[in-house]
Amino acid sequence: MSKRALSAAQVAALKAEGTHWVAPGLYLQIKPNGARSWLLRYGKGGKTFWHGLGAARDVPLKEARERAEELRVDIRRRDAHPVVERRDQRIEAKVAAATEAARAAPTFRWCAEQVIKQREHFHKSHYAQQQWPSSLRDHVYPHIGDPPVGQIGVREVHKVLQPCSTQRAARPASPACPAQAGAPSLGPLRRGARAGVEAQRRR
Repeated sequence: MSKRALSAAQVAALKAEGTHWVAPGLYLQIKPNGARSWLLRYGKGGKTFWHGLGAARDVPLKEARERAEELRVDIRRRDAHPVVERRDQRIEAKVAAATEAARAAPTFRWCAEQVIKQREHFHKSHYAQQQWPSSLRDHVYPHIGDPPVGQIGVREVHKVLQPCSTQRAARPASPACPAQAGAPSLGPLRRGARAGVEAQRRR
């Protein structure tokens, strides 16, 4: 003969710390601080798993029993694994959030363009105005133009500077190296990139 599920009054009367059976597969967990929550207990592959169903203050007994029964049916009929499925959902959510954050972050190209616009009035000739954008377009953007600035590290910068070290001996003023081709200092660009990140965060 199966046990009879506890009534709402009987559940409310439970005070002792621990995990208490309430209905088939449904348990009430009472923590030392008095917090009460619903748990689904089920077996899978010879192991026992506990799946949270919410805080008792937010989920009424009837709803907890119905949810526990639905999951028990899923486990039997389609071999569901609530603990693993919830874990996978959380991982997918984190990946999606990280991807969205990366898309929203300013790219190196965007930051560079903002700095160039801000410093246009410092250039005395049209040639000087075009020199920096063309050097970045030809030698920098192909390597680090599109990634968000937060993803650019030492390895990526080395790819940009590699032509400088490999061609310095043969051609000290090689146009393949923007740092040797008369391009302006990257100091303002770095500061502009940081300013771009801050501007995006304030939006």
